[in-house]
Amino acid sequence: FANVRNVDGRGTPSESTIMEVASFCVALFDFEGNAPNKLAFKKGEIIIILRQDKNWWEGALLKGAKKATVGFFPSNFVDVHSNGIVNTSQLCVAKHDYPPKRQEQLELHKGDILSVLDRSKAWWSCEHNGTEGFVPSNFLQLLPDEICAVASGGDKPAAAAAGDKPGVVPGDKPAAKPRKRRGWQEEEGFLVADKYIFAEPDDDNSIKYRTTTSERTIWGATVLKLIEKLTEAQPDLSQFRALILTMHGYSTPLEVLDLLMKRFKTPDYFIATYTESLQVRVCKFVREWITVHFDEFRSDPALLDKLNEFVSIMCASQSSEVLAIGKEIKGSVAAALFSISDNVASKMPPPKPLHKNGAVKTAAEVKPVEFARQLALMEFAFFTKIRPEECLGLAWSKKECDTKAPNVVACTAFFNKFSGWAANAIVSTENIKERTKLIDRIVKIAVACKEINNFSGMCQMVSALNGRGVHRMKKSWSPESLSVMKEMDELMANNYKSMRELLAQTPPPCLPFLGMLLSDLTFIEEGNQDKLPGSTTLVNWSKMMLTARVLEQIKRCQHAPFNFVPIVSIQQLLENLQPTMTDSEVYQASLKLEPRGEAASAV
Repeated sequence: FANVRNVDGRGTPSESTIMEVASFCVALFDFEGNAPNKLAFKKGEIIIILRQDKNWWEGALLKGAKKATVGFFPSNFVDVHSNGIVNTSQLCVAKHDYPPKRQEQLELHKGDILSVLDRSKAWWSCEHNGTEGFVPSNFLQLLPDEICAVASGGDKPAAAAAGDKPGVVPGDKPAAKPRKRRGWQEEEGFLVADKYIFAEPDDDNSIKYRTTTSERTIWGATVLKLIEKLTEAQPDLSQFRALILTMHGYSTPLEVLDLLMKRFKTPDYFIATYTESLQVRVCKFVREWITVHFDEFRSDPALLDKLNEFVSIMCASQSSEVLAIGKEIKGSVAAALFSISDNVASKMPPPKPLHKNGAVKTAAEVKPVEFARQLALMEFAFFTKIRPEECLGLAWSKKECDTKAPNVVACTAFFNKFSGWAANAIVSTENIKERTKLIDRIVKIAVACKEINNFSGMCQMVSALNGRGVHRMKKSWSPESLSVMKEMDELMANNYKSMRELLAQTPPPCLPFLGMLLSDLTFIEEGNQDKLPGSTTLVNWSKMMLTARVLEQIKRCQHAPFNFVPIVSIQQLLENLQPTMTDSEVYQASLKLEPRGEAASAV
């Protein structure tokens, strides 16, 4: 910067005084400046840097054609644009007060904006508020072309107001046309910053927070603000996944990907290191998206085309880290498109089947362990197809459930089918000893399901055994089965407390009890609106985070299939098992087998 010297009569500026074009910066955050000497600004405003000390810098905030506000601000609140800009403007800002000593000199106040008429000597000829005069050059700071439009406050500079072209002073050569750079647009001969949609300041119309003694979290926000905040700091993968899994409730995948691309394309006035770190975070978001839910892209050609366009931009980056992530995503997309699903098969050999294909003729001949294995393979084929959007807005319970939540409906029907079949089979067995053997067998199937982590199959059998028609037949239960059922009931007590803990500790492959998770989603849905109260634009992010925690439990179990050998003949036998009685009819049949009032006897 220029060497500031005393010019009150004890010295004059030397003709060799060096005058550099001012550096400028863009505010990354709001700064309130709660002191007279502090410079308050809003996120996105442009500030002239007058002096750079350690942590607090002095700057001028351009407010109009005549005056700039000057003060100190924290350096970590801004993004610096480097010096070395070609200056063709004729505007400058006063860095200090200057009391004139002669009639031909101008009086200056720190922050004044002046038009430069002649700067060929150490004393510049300037114009301010319609008055011309001379000013010591080391009291002035030239303004770069890029922010002259900001200094003009919407009006042309004095020279232009006189009828000349913008930026041209009478007697000088016409100024060179400013070089167009990404992130800037031309307005009446000046370059001004393009509107970067992610630089808008926070307000109650775009985001609201909840603050506790330990942290501040997003309560609700627009989709644009969610993208901004989720990529602003170090990646929080849980929030990334929450947006990926719930976006269908308030946006579309195409809109979200488009916003991520706009977030990636930062203006040139961003400092290089900040741009790179931001772009890396955006790339990690996209990488997480294709990892968690690539089916989204596989089923939507337009979305896939947009993704490929974005990946091409990443792969053209000068940043080695962005380039590396872009190549990784490109390879992952190519590999995923060649596979039918996102499932990851086990590398371990499967256990030896207990029956050969075609060896058994009835379901009653299938050993409980193999019954549980084949049951798991059959249900997993439905479960793995459940998409996150099927679990939003109680879609499975609506009139259009067959089209909006087909796989949830299929899993629910599968559960009801085998639960109903087991209850039907028990009350259809008239001989009490045979009936007791059948209950023992179904209990063993439930235990086998639990041992292979098929919690859905376990609950199917337990649901049948706990139905009012079967549970009441005390004479048909063996002591061993009663003891096992007591353990099963404890798993499901207190809103499935123990089962939830067991599921959380169980690595895939496993099949959760979908009914338990759908009950959780129903509770969240009925107790919370999609948008914040009184708003039509602020997504209820607290609700979406709760919803995502449930969807995560489904998602983590979907990509690791059971490692069992499918036995087609047994699966066909199981497929043919159908309940023939309603719950009411099952209960009536049980009354005929064991009428009310009969004392239970040992089996």
